[in-house]
Amino acid sequence: MNLSTSNFSKFLIKLIFIVSVISFILTKIFEQNIILKTQTSGAYKINKIINEDLENEIPIFGTSRAKSNYSSSIINKNCFNYGVDGISSKIWIFFLEEELKKNKQKPIIINFDLNGFRNYLGSNSNYIFNYPSIKNLTNQHSFNNNLPLLKYYGYYEYYLTEYLKYKFPLNKIIDKGGVYSNSIFSDSDFNFNIIRRSKLSEFFKIDSNQVKKLFSLINATNRKIYFVISPYHKSVLNNYSNLKDAFQFLRLLEKCENVKVLNYSEVELKNEMFFNTSHLNYNGSQLFSKLLLDSLKLIDSENFN
Repeated sequence: MNLSTSNFSKFLIKLIFIVSVISFILTKIFEQNIILKTQTSGAYKINKIINEDLENEIPIFGTSRAKSNYSSSIINKNCFNYGVDGISSKIWIFFLEEELKKNKQKPIIINFDLNGFRNYLGSNSNYIFNYPSIKNLTNQHSFNNNLPLLKYYGYYEYYLTEYLKYKFPLNKIIDKGGVYSNSIFSDSDFNFNIIRRSKLSEFFKIDSNQVKKLFSLINATNRKIYFVISPYHKSVLNNYSNLKDAFQFLRLLEKCENVKVLNYSEVELKNEMFFNTSHLNYNGSQLFSKLLLDSLKLIDSENFN
C-alpha cells in the first residue's frame, strides 16, 4: 500500500513537471512567434518600450488617435508609432517614463487628446504581464498571470486574429506601428458617425496625480518633447464644453523649456480624410503627417529634414 502510494506520487510529480515544462515552452513559442511578431499590437509595443533601446528611434506615444493619425515613414525614417487602442493618458505617461530611462537625446512626440487625463487601461490584451511594472500599472496581480498557457486564456483567438491582420492587412495600410484605414469613403456612414458624435458630451479632464507625474518627467530630462494635437472633425470640437481649459493647460505645459505644443486640432480637412470623426484614414494621416513634418523642420531641423 505504501509502495503503491509512493510510486503514484512519483508518477504524479513527474507528470506535473512534464506538463509544466511543455506549457512553459508552448507559452514562450506563442509569445515569441505571435504576440511579439505583431508590431501593431499593444502587447508588442509594451514589450518594445520596456526592452528595446534604439539610440536613433523617435517614438510617437498616444492612444488610438496616435496609431491612426501619424505616418511614421513620412515624419522620420527612425520614427516608431507606439499608439495603442483603447488606452488613456495613464498609459502613454507610462510609455514616456520608460522612454526617459534610456540614455538617448532624440525628441519624443506625444499625441495629446483634448479629453485630457483619464485612467482607463483598455483591454488586458494590450499587456504582457511578465513585468512587475505592468502588473503595478494595471493593478493585475492575479496568480493566473504567472501560469503558462492560462495567462493568455480568453485572448488566444484575439492575438491570432491580430497577427493575421498584421501579416495580411485588408483595407488597411501598416507603417511601423501605425494602422490606417484604406477603405472606400462613404458619405452616408460618415454622416451617421457625425450624428452619433453630436449626442455625446465631451470635456477636458485633469487628473492631478497624472499631471504631477508628467511635469516631474518633463522637468527631469532635457530631451525635446513635442505635444501634438492631431486633427479632429469639427463635429467633435463643437461638443466640447471646456476647450478653453484644455488650451490653458497646454499653455502651461509649453512653459517647460523642452516642450513645444503643436496644435492641429482645428485644421480643416475634407470629410474624406477621416475614418471617423476623431480618427484620420490613410489619406488623412499622410496629409497631416506632411503638415507636421513641415513644422518640425522649421523648429528642429537637426532631427527632422
